[in-house]
Amino acid sequence: MALETAPQLLVIAGSDSSGGAGVVRDIETATAFGVKCSLAITAVTAQTHEEVHAVKPMPAGLVESQIRAALAANDIAAVKIG
Repeated sequence: MALETAPQLLVIAGSDSSGGAGVVRDIETATAFGVKCSLAITAVTAQTHEEVHAVKPMPAGLVESQIRAALAANDIAAVKIG
């Protein structure tokens, strides 16, 4: 009997150091539905629930490389942006 594998989602999003949004929330939500995640990080932030202190966008080439690597490594069933 073959084992069923969870669908794979590619999440393209920024971080949120407070955990209130961004890639952290996307992963938590996908996991709750039994979906595995691959990631492409678009920006790193320093923020609280009330205020953004700093944002460092990732270079476009790095984001593209992350996406290409995720697509090469996994059978991506869907993409979630932002």
